[in-house]
Amino acid sequence: MNLSKEQFTVIGSEGYIGKNMVQFLKKKNGNVNEINRISPESLSKKNLGIIIYASGVTYDYKKRIIDLFYSDVVSLISMLNKNYKMLIFLSSTRIYKNSNCSSEIDPIRMIVKDNESAYEISKLSAEFICLTRENTKIIRLSNVFGGENISNKFLENIVKKIKTEKKFELQDSVYSGKDYIEIHDVMENILKIALFGKCRTYNLASGFNITHKQIFDFLYKKVKFKLIHNSNGYKNEKLININKIKSEFKFEPKNYFSMMCMYLNKFFH
Repeated sequence: MNLSKEQFTVIGSEGYIGKNMVQFLKKKNGNVNEINRISPESLSKKNLGIIIYASGVTYDYKKRIIDLFYSDVVSLISMLNKNYKMLIFLSSTRIYKNSNCSSEIDPIRMIVKDNESAYEISKLSAEFICLTRENTKIIRLSNVFGGENISNKFLENIVKKIKTEKKFELQDSVYSGKDYIEIHDVMENILKIALFGKCRTYNLASGFNITHKQIFDFLYKKVKFKLIHNSNGYKNEKLININKIKSEFKFEPKNYFSMMCMYLNKFFH
């Protein structure tokens, strides 16, 4: 696909997903505005084209609540008041954490407890704001890994601790699982949704979970360490519904655990 006639603006261009997205679009000859942080200068650009809104606070959000809401809500509103062809807001499948179901049309249940729910509340607030405008789409991403220029912070932190401290403390149950998806599949499908998506909201995930135990068992083969975990901790077994993206774009998830093992191997060379 040649994107030489398309203009893109990537918000959060120095972040994990944003940086990979910029490289991906440029390889396809796309014209890309790179904006790491929104400022009056960045907003002065007249031709924003298709905006990929990948800005946000993720890994350390509990310590940066103001930054979290500023990025997801205040800065987003600034962009929605500008001229653009389409805005794609990258949300999260974490919003389904307390819900019984996980499809795009299901009601979302929220439990507010201290700052634990700040991330989900921020993303849902942004989604609600986006849906007040016609030329916007929402992509709820699961846990993304892979890429050559920057690593996933969660997985990187695990590897760093077991290599330096020879131990890792896990708050959740070791049998709790997360949905993971590889970065190249994410970029391909963000582009497809931006150009051809018929719906307003999409889940972009694998549809299956990889447990903490699978990851730590693999890592233990690389380096011996002590795993401290809470046997009564949170145990997620919910699967993300990806029927919409599978039917509309013929998306077929790959063997992401195998791909993750290859990705984690990079940290041991």
